[in-house]
Amino acid sequence: MTDRQSPLFRFNPVVTPIHRIPALAKLCALVAVSFGVFSTRLFVPFLAGGALVILAIFAKIPLSSHLKNGRILLWYALFVIVFRFAGPLPPIDAIEQGLAESGLYLFRLALILLAGTVFYETTSTLEIRNALYTIQNAIARMTRRFRTKGSKKTVRVPDVALLLSLTITFIPRIFDSWIRLNHSWDARGGNLHHGFRASIHRITTLVPLLIISLLAVASDTDRAIRNRSSNT
Repeated sequence: MTDRQSPLFRFNPVVTPIHRIPALAKLCALVAVSFGVFSTRLFVPFLAGGALVILAIFAKIPLSSHLKNGRILLWYALFVIVFRFAGPLPPIDAIEQGLAESGLYLFRLALILLAGTVFYETTSTLEIRNALYTIQNAIARMTRRFRTKGSKKTVRVPDVALLLSLTITFIPRIFDSWIRLNHSWDARGGNLHHGFRASIHRITTLVPLLIISLLAVASDTDRAIRNRSSNT
């Protein structure tokens, strides 16, 4: 699968300094950046953006991934502008303020997409799962020191790491399923029709199929987990 056809948030197995960073450190950094991007102090998201650009360069993120992020932002910007200014045309100062707020929000969203791209393309599924289990085991060790009041039983920590790892690793599958559906659509002559009407027809046809495909993937994953649990 070429870079142009590969889905977003797909692990890119190349050797870079960013790939060598422990997954736990990258996961903590991703959480910190996600909070920092929406900080009310504007210098925080700008600093985070500069750091993410440097990380993306050292991680050798392909240009195709940035272009896909750009297309997502372009469509999102179109929807934001349409819904923000729907109805009677507001005064000029209100338009300027609305555009400034929308631009800032899109900038924050771009940083979130870039952070997710750096994280997913430099961290394998196994590394993500191991990092989550490291956090869960640390919490379990701490809770062993505490006992529920009036009982001798220790506090049990549910297997949250498995659920989180499945949730996080499910995101790339969404884009992978969408890419596959688009390939099937094009193979059946869908790429012969262009224009806005053809795009709407493609979206309205493929989105329900995407939901069905994702439900099938989720069902297969659930059966695999149940079978593994019954065998242990």
